[in-house]
Amino acid sequence: MDPALASALRTFQRSAGLKADATIGEQTRRALNDAIGSNGLGSNVPQLLANMEAWRWMPDGLGDTRVEVNIPEQQFRFYRNGALVHTERVIVGKMETATPLFSDEMETVVFQPTWGAPNSIKVAELLPDLQAGNGLRAGLKMTLNGRSVDPLRVDWRRADIKNYMVFQPSGDDNALGDVKFLFPNAHAVYMHDTPNRRLFKNAQRLYSHGCVRVRNPMRFAELLLETDRGLTPKEVRKIANDGPEDNKVKLTAKIPVHITYFTAIADQALNVATAPDLYGHEKRITLALQGQFDKIKKLDPPVIVPGKPAPRREIARAPRQPRYADGIAGDGGQGVRVNGRYPPPAALGYYRAQQQWGFFAQPSPSPERSSGRSRGTSPNDTFMRSLMNGP
Repeated sequence: MDPALASALRTFQRSAGLKADATIGEQTRRALNDAIGSNGLGSNVPQLLANMEAWRWMPDGLGDTRVEVNIPEQQFRFYRNGALVHTERVIVGKMETATPLFSDEMETVVFQPTWGAPNSIKVAELLPDLQAGNGLRAGLKMTLNGRSVDPLRVDWRRADIKNYMVFQPSGDDNALGDVKFLFPNAHAVYMHDTPNRRLFKNAQRLYSHGCVRVRNPMRFAELLLETDRGLTPKEVRKIANDGPEDNKVKLTAKIPVHITYFTAIADQALNVATAPDLYGHEKRITLALQGQFDKIKKLDPPVIVPGKPAPRREIARAPRQPRYADGIAGDGGQGVRVNGRYPPPAALGYYRAQQQWGFFAQPSPSPERSSGRSRGTSPNDTFMRSLMNGP
């Protein structure tokens, strides 16, 4: 392997989200085979079709100023007035706590945030330790109705930990780091800093419970507040360092946020790079487009046993539904065009004949743990139910 070939291999590895070491290991060999494709002409037609289908489900208008998180790349991009001004690495959800796909609006930047444990973590991770008499983990505090509680004086065989607030005050070891970014949604997902920054060096970064951890989040905060309020980086750092704990800075204009899943990405020069299908969504879309609905993996509803860790299971969620002028999804994927467009495949969680998207019954929304608010459900919830119960 001469220097030119090694350089080309490193470029390919970076484009595929792999470690750029110019070594042809198992992952690199698989990525090279995928890139060549079945026709041997260097294009993977099924991958491109799956990504085009996913794009069809995106909102009609993304926003000239916006945030885009792309899970397969494990990166986010910040666009201002249509121009890309910032790109950075992120950490996304593990397979069993996969980051959902949705669009919403950034509303608040919080400096020196406190971290409140959601019920899922309280039940699956903290309760077993409490029942064993080990107390809370270092740095965590507990309250009930606003009063401090000694967890060692509670009978955890009878008490419901979901009634107790468990939180971590701001500080160097806080799980949210120095800043978090809130776009209230039914998935209780947000972007935030992390004290464990060494993980950003890894090529594959699936470590979170579903939220998106940002490398260099202070630079992100500077860009947001410069765009929204005209503040200088120095002024933003002063707010961050000198302000109170859990200092919430509201944006004067909400900024669209899109959590996406694209494994084929075109850059500004129209070069197409690929990224690994981390959650298997590309495979599911491909199977649906090919009519192989029986091969799409279904999920069994998780069984949560108090005091025991939640079972590990594969998670899959779908991109946002398409928008039609009349709000009707036609026959749910049986081949009839609506307003000149085909509806999404029914097996991806969208309801079949005579039912209208936007009008079918939705499950009760989950609370938004970062702000106490909820925006209801999204197509991801429908997709999850489809995988659990069949299309």
